[in-house]
Amino acid sequence: MQRMRIQQQPASLRWLFGRCRQNMSFASARWMLSLALLMTYSSLHAQKQDAGQESIFSYGVGARALGLGGAYIAAPNDASAVYWNPGGMDLLERKSATMFYSNLPLGGQYNFVAYVHPTLNFGTLGAAILRVGNDFQHVHTNGEILGDASFANTQFLFSYGKNLPLNLSAGLSIKIEQQSFTLSDGGTLNGRGVGADFGLIYRPDFDMTLLQNTSLGVIIQNAIPPIIKAGNENQQIPRSYKFGFAKDLRFRGRDDLVSLYADLEYNVNKAPKFHFGTEYAYQGMAMVRAGFMDNVMVFGAGASVGQFQIDYSYGKFATSPLLEANHRISVTIEFGMTKDELLAQEQRRRDQEVADRVNFETRLRNQVEVQNNLDAANAFFRQGKYFDALIRYNAVKQLDPTNEGAARGAQLAESKFEEENRLREEERLKQKAADLNATRIKDYVDTQLKKGISFFNAGQYDRAVTEWEKALAEDPQNVTVQNWIGRTKQAIEDEISLLLRDADRLTAQGKYIEALDKYKEAQRTKQLDESARKKVETEIAILQNRMNRDDAYQKGIAEYFKKNYVDALEYFDQALRLDPNNAQLREYWDKADARANAQDEPFANDYIKNQYKTAASLVFRKRYQEALDILLEIQKQQKYNRDILKLIDEAEEALNNK
Repeated sequence: MQRMRIQQQPASLRWLFGRCRQNMSFASARWMLSLALLMTYSSLHAQKQDAGQESIFSYGVGARALGLGGAYIAAPNDASAVYWNPGGMDLLERKSATMFYSNLPLGGQYNFVAYVHPTLNFGTLGAAILRVGNDFQHVHTNGEILGDASFANTQFLFSYGKNLPLNLSAGLSIKIEQQSFTLSDGGTLNGRGVGADFGLIYRPDFDMTLLQNTSLGVIIQNAIPPIIKAGNENQQIPRSYKFGFAKDLRFRGRDDLVSLYADLEYNVNKAPKFHFGTEYAYQGMAMVRAGFMDNVMVFGAGASVGQFQIDYSYGKFATSPLLEANHRISVTIEFGMTKDELLAQEQRRRDQEVADRVNFETRLRNQVEVQNNLDAANAFFRQGKYFDALIRYNAVKQLDPTNEGAARGAQLAESKFEEENRLREEERLKQKAADLNATRIKDYVDTQLKKGISFFNAGQYDRAVTEWEKALAEDPQNVTVQNWIGRTKQAIEDEISLLLRDADRLTAQGKYIEALDKYKEAQRTKQLDESARKKVETEIAILQNRMNRDDAYQKGIAEYFKKNYVDALEYFDQALRLDPNNAQLREYWDKADARANAQDEPFANDYIKNQYKTAASLVFRKRYQEALDILLEIQKQQKYNRDILKLIDEAEEALNNK
C-alpha cells in the first residue's frame, strides 16, 4: 500500500524517496523527508482527497493576509497584492515593499519579498520572490556524514495592474516556478515552469450606507498553468478560482475601523475552500486579527508607525498533524509621494514650463524689438537723419541699458545732430550779423539749448522743452531750437504711449502698484493732451478702487483663516461693494457667512444624513477631494449646519497640508 502511494506522488518526491533508499539510514531518510514534506504536502493532501495537485505557495504570503485566514482577494492593501490579486496593485497610492518570513519544521524557511511601483498614467508595476527551502546533512546508513544537501522551491512574479473605468481595476502576474533537490553525492533534480494569474477588483459606488465601503475581487490563479518537468515526468499545477469580499465598518464619531473579509476558493480537482477573517484597527495604528483558513483558526496583530507597518500571525498551514503551528512576520514599507502628490508635482512642473515659455517669449520679443530699433537707428544714421537715429538709439538703451552699440550710436548721433544744427545756426547768424542784439541772443539761446539738451539726455523731456521754449521766446525763428522742441515733443508722445502700454501690461499681470506708478508718471507729463489725461485719470481711479478691493479681500482672507468669520464678513462686504460681480469674493462671503451664522441643527432629510456619513468615511480614508465634493453639494441644502461645515473645513485643511 505504501509503495503504491509513492508511485502516485510527483516525480520530485519519488526521486527523493529513491535516493533515500540507496544510501541513507531510516532515521536520516525520515528526517530528510520531513524537511521536504511541506514542499510536497499540498500535492499529497490534494491527491488523497480529490485526486489533484497543488503548489506549496497556494497557502499564501504575508502575515496580515494569513492572520485574516487568507481572505485577502478583495482588498490587498500592501505589496503582497502581487501574489494575492494583481488587480489591486493600482489601488496602492505609494511605492511599497513587503518582506515576509515564516519558520517551518526542522529549520525550514518560508520567505517572500515584493515591491510595487505605482505610476501616474501607465499603471502599477510589481515584482516578487517566494521561496521555501532548507539545508541539511546527507548521512549514510552506517552513520557517516556524506556532506551537505539542500532543497528549495522558488517562484518569481512579475506583475502589472491598472485602474479601469466603472470602478474596476485589473492585473496580471507572470510567474516562474522552479524546484531544486541536491544531495552530497552529486544527485540533483531540477524542474521549472511558467504560468500566469489574472485578477479583477470591483469597488461599487453604492448610495446605501449599509453597502458602502465594499470591495469585490476575483483571481484566476494559474490561468496559464505552470508545467514543471521533474525527471521524466511533467507536473502541472491546476487552475484555481478565488472570489473575495471585503467591507469596512466605521464607528460613528471615532477613527476606529472593523473590516470583514471572506473568500471562496474553487478548483475542479478538489472541494471548495472557504476563508474568513476580521480585523479591528485602532486609530489606524494598532490592529488585531482572527480568521479561519482550511478549517484552522489563525490569529494576528499589527502596528503601523509612519511609513512602516509590522504584522504578525500564528497558525497552521494545513490540518495535517505532521505540520505544527508556526510564526509568521511581515514588514511593509511605504515610501515616496502619493499619486495625488505626484499629480500635483507634475502640475507644478507644467506650470513652471508655461512660465518659462512666457519668460522666454518675452525675452525673445525684447530681443527682436531691440534689434529692430537698432537696425532702424543705424539706417537713419546712414541716411543722415541723426535725430531719428538718436530717438531709436535711446529706445534701445531703455530696453537694454547694457547695449554698448546703442550707447555709442546715441553719442555719435547726438554729436552729428549738434554739428548739423550748429552749421545751420551759424549760417542764420551770419545773416543777422548786423543786429547788435545777435550776440546776446546767441549766448542766451546757446545756454538754454545746452540746458535743454542736458535735461533731454537725462530723459527729462518736459524740462528740456521748457528751457528751449525760453530760448524760442528770445529767438522765435531759431531753427535749431524749433527742431529740438518738435522732435522732443514727438519723443514725449512716444514715451507716454510706452508708459501707457507698460501700465496696461502690468495691470493685466495684476501688478497694480507698478502700473499705478506708470500712470502717475504719464500724468505728470506736461505735454499730455486733455483726452489722454482724462483716460489716465480714469485708469488711476480704477486701479485705486481695485487695490482698495484687494486690500479688503486680503484682510478678509486673513480673518477667515484665523476663523474670525464675523470680521472676515465685514471685509468681504467692503470688497463686494467695490466689485459686486466678483465670483471669488462672493464665494468667500458665502463661506464666511455660513460659518459666522453656523447652527447646531439636525439634518434636513435622510439623503443629506447619508451623504454626510459617506463623506465622513472618505475623510477617514484620506480621500479628501471626494469627501469635499459630497459635502459642498449637501451644504447648498443646509447652508448653516455646523456639522457639515466642520467636516468641510477638516477636508480642506487636509488637502492644503498635503
